[in-house]
Amino acid sequence: VAVLAALLLAFGGVGLGLVVASFTRNDSEAGNIGGAVMMVQVFLSGAMFPMPAATLFVLGGHEMGVYDIFPATHALEAMRQVLLYGASLSDVAFRMVAGLVMSVLFFAVGVGLFQRLHMRAGG
Repeated sequence: VAVLAALLLAFGGVGLGLVVASFTRNDSEAGNIGGAVMMVQVFLSGAMFPMPAATLFVLGGHEMGVYDIFPATHALEAMRQVLLYGASLSDVAFRMVAGLVMSVLFFAVGVGLFQRLHMRAGG
């Protein structure tokens, strides 16, 4: 389950990387801006230190907050539950599905932006 959460985290990172790459002109710029964007995501996902509760609404008995926009928030919470508390896939299913939805959303937006701003511009 932890490996699935890590794959989910990687997929979300690729999607966010595509979004960043859409607005950059070269690989150096993408690396610098991408690193900054990823670090902000890491801090806001609660990976470094716990974030204060910022609940916007409750979905299926789960509190959804401002920081839940990032796939990393869901994947890291699922990994934390599995690795520290021995949670099963059914225990973290909501987080895994929410992370997958956010990852697919970031990936789709990234592909669309990259195609529109870079692929069609050159051809």
